[in-house]
Amino acid sequence: MKAITFVSPFFVGLVSVLFQFFTWLLFFPRTKDVVPGLSDVPFYLTASSFLKYVIFYFIYFVSIFVGYAYGYASKTDKRYKLEKNNHSGQYRVKRYMSFVAGLMLLPIVLVEGAFFREVINFLRNPERLFTGGGFAQLAYVTQQSEIWYRTFHNFLPAIAAIYVVNFLTTDVRKKPSLKIVIFIMVFLNVILFLRAARQLVFASVLATLPIFIKLRIGFHKRVSIVKIFLVLALIIIALLVSEILRFGVLNAQRKALPLFSWENMIDTWTYILNAYVGKNVNNCMIYLDSSPSYGMFSTGSRVFYNPIYGFFQPSQHILVTEPGPHGTLDFIGLLWIDWGLGAPIMIAFLGFFIGLGYSMYRNHNSIYWDLYYAITYPGVVSNIRINYFFLNIFIYPLLMILFLKVTSIILETPIAKGRLNLK
Repeated sequence: MKAITFVSPFFVGLVSVLFQFFTWLLFFPRTKDVVPGLSDVPFYLTASSFLKYVIFYFIYFVSIFVGYAYGYASKTDKRYKLEKNNHSGQYRVKRYMSFVAGLMLLPIVLVEGAFFREVINFLRNPERLFTGGGFAQLAYVTQQSEIWYRTFHNFLPAIAAIYVVNFLTTDVRKKPSLKIVIFIMVFLNVILFLRAARQLVFASVLATLPIFIKLRIGFHKRVSIVKIFLVLALIIIALLVSEILRFGVLNAQRKALPLFSWENMIDTWTYILNAYVGKNVNNCMIYLDSSPSYGMFSTGSRVFYNPIYGFFQPSQHILVTEPGPHGTLDFIGLLWIDWGLGAPIMIAFLGFFIGLGYSMYRNHNSIYWDLYYAITYPGVVSNIRINYFFLNIFIYPLLMILFLKVTSIILETPIAKGRLNLK
C-alpha cells in the first residue's frame, strides 16, 4: 500500500465511516448492555434515518472527489518533484512564520508548565491513579480557570505542522534549536494527554502526518503489510491502556478485578466499541429523525454561534427519543440539527474544500496548502465523533494560516524585500 493512501480522505474517510457503522450494526445491539448506562438505550434504526445517513455520506464523498478534480485541473505544475529535505529550496518555513508560531506557542508552554506541577503531584501518589476515576481525576484537578487559555491551545495543530515542516526542510546541524522545539512539542502533548485533552493531542499528532509523508517518506513509497499491522497494534494498545486508566479503573473497582486482568481489558475494549464508536452512529440515527433547530453553528464554535443566535433566535431541536449517555455523534447528525434541509449543501461545501485541500497538497508545491491540509486531515478522521470543521480547533489554525499567507504577500513586495531579510 502506498504511503499517500494513509492521508487520502477517500480511503481514510471511508474506512473510518464503515468501521464505525459496522461496529454499531454488529456489536452495539449485542454488547451495549455490558456498558454502564447503555442497557436502557434502544438500538435506533428507521428507514428515514438510514436513508438520510446514506445520502448525506454519498454527497460528502462525491463532493470530496469534485474538490479534488477541481484542484487537480487548476494548475499546470502537477506532479512536481520535491527534493527530500529541501534545505536550499523555496519550500521552507520563513522567519516570520516561525515567529508567529513561536508567539502562539509561548502562552501554551507557560500554562502547561504551571499545570506540570499538578501532574507531578498527582503521579507522586500512584495509589490515586488506581482509585476513583484514574487519569480522569487529573483532568478535574487541572481544569480550573480553563476558559481563557483554551484559545491558544486551539492553535496547536497549525503550530505542530509548521515546526515539522521547518524541521524536515532545514539542516538541523546549522539550527539545533529546532530539536529543542520538537522536544517541547512532544512534552506538551504528553502533558495534555495526561490532562485528558485527548482530542487536542489527536489533532496535533495527525496534523504532522501529511507533512511527514510528503517530505520524509514520499507519496509513492510502499508500506509493508507487517508495518501496517504493527502500527495498528500500537494504536489499539495505546487506546486500550489509555481507557483502562480511565474507565478501567472504575470497572475494576466495581467488579473487584485486578486493573490489568483479562476480564477488565475485555470490558474496557467493549466499552470503547460501544461508548466511543457504536454509540456515535446510534445517536446520529436519533438526531437524523429529529426536528432540526436551524441554529447553524449551535454545535460548533461560539465565535459564530453567539452573534447568530442573538440575531436569529433559532428554535430548540426536538429529539424523537432520549439518546442516553455518551453524547458524541457523527457530524452529519450535528449538521442536520443545525441546518436541517440545508445540511446537504453544508456537507457538499465541506467535502469540496477537503478534496481541494488534498489535491493541492498532493499535486502542488505550496507550503500554505500543505499547512491547510495538515489541519484539515484530523477532521477527516474525527468527523465521525465531532463537528470538527465548525470548532475552534480548526477555525483558529485556519485563520493563522490565512494570516501567514497575507503576511507573505505583503513581505514579498519589492519594498519589503529591500528592507527585510526573509531567508
